[in-house]
Amino acid sequence: MTVMNKLEIDVMQGNELTEAASLASKYKLPTLVVHPSLATDAIIAKGKTSGRFKIIIPIDWPKGETFGVNKMLGLSTDALEADGFEIMLTPDKSEIETRNEAKTITEFVRRHVSPIAEVRFVLCTSSRNNIEIMAKGMVKVPAPSLIRNDIHPKIQVSKANPDIHNETIRRITENVKLPIKICGNISELKTMAACNGVARFGVNLIQAKAIIKEFKSQPEKLVEILS
Repeated sequence: MTVMNKLEIDVMQGNELTEAASLASKYKLPTLVVHPSLATDAIIAKGKTSGRFKIIIPIDWPKGETFGVNKMLGLSTDALEADGFEIMLTPDKSEIETRNEAKTITEFVRRHVSPIAEVRFVLCTSSRNNIEIMAKGMVKVPAPSLIRNDIHPKIQVSKANPDIHNETIRRITENVKLPIKICGNISELKTMAACNGVARFGVNLIQAKAIIKEFKSQPEKLVEILS
């Protein structure tokens, strides 16, 4: 898997969508995570760029305060027809409550939305301390595509850096074995390489452009960093 295969761009503003779709198509990025209100425009942009990227819809961001399947209420038809969902788990719940919520949402998506849609869960680790409880809650949940650590591409360095990311990864993987997506100050190849065992990286448009520019201009350094 190349660097480009690991980059997923968060698109929360309409004025970023066309450029993000063009980048995803040109550099074969796997996914755009698109605000629910932009679902229709994302489908159009994907068609115009002949893109093969997935469109993932964030659910109950930024706080995850709605419990259970009610998180899915109010989505448009186009949003529900996306390739999958990144669903914020409700904070301050027990391990059993977290597991029940994740199972209920997964079952709802499989039965009422699409049996093949990706179901991803978000922990929002930058503002929560109960990482282990939430990770344990993922045990015996039917095969989430991945767990995302957080929703903030740009945040204080003290809350998101390779050391913090690797500690989060350790705390998750000690409790459940699932692919992990890391988000938070991912703006250069060196930072990506310093994060261990990551399946995907969540970035904003500015960060994606910086990484792609570095990737294009310094292939020798890339080989050295990733070796």
